[in-house]
Amino acid sequence: MTNKLNEARLAQLAARTLELRALAIREGAVDPAVRDLAEVVKSRFDGDLEAATKSLIEELSRHVQTAKDADRAARERRQWAWNTLTVREMAARRYALLDEAERCQSRAKTVESEHKTKVDALKAQGFSASEIAGVLELSETANAEELKKRHAELLAEADAVWRAMEQHVAVVLAEGLVP
Repeated sequence: MTNKLNEARLAQLAARTLELRALAIREGAVDPAVRDLAEVVKSRFDGDLEAATKSLIEELSRHVQTAKDADRAARERRQWAWNTLTVREMAARRYALLDEAERCQSRAKTVESEHKTKVDALKAQGFSASEIAGVLELSETANAEELKKRHAELLAEADAVWRAMEQHVAVVLAEGLVP
């Protein structure tokens, strides 16, 4: 994955460098590319600038189209790989985990809120902290903590499923299993 990222960054750097060189040439700067192009026109086209222009533009246009075709094919392969049955099943599992995690988090907030409301009501009635602790069950706060712990576990599992999905797609693409 890192090599692909580096290739993409190098391609961006090359494109930006060429754009800036072209801008500099248009502004009148001296660039070795102009001299190199003049030599190509002289050697390959016997100095015929019109023939060189037509040929080079056609050649570059073919390169652009080839690159577009390759990019489209790569996008289609990635899309296909992300839509395999295995990935769809993993995605369903991940969404289920995230939904359950959200329910746990919501329930924990509700339990904490209800507990706080009870504590506040008992304080308002004049009970001391030790009396309140004796009246209220510790299981309420323990339940909220358990729900928070379960929430974190579910998020970690959902993250692991996401990484497995990415790895599966990478394997499918690397092994050329995509049509």
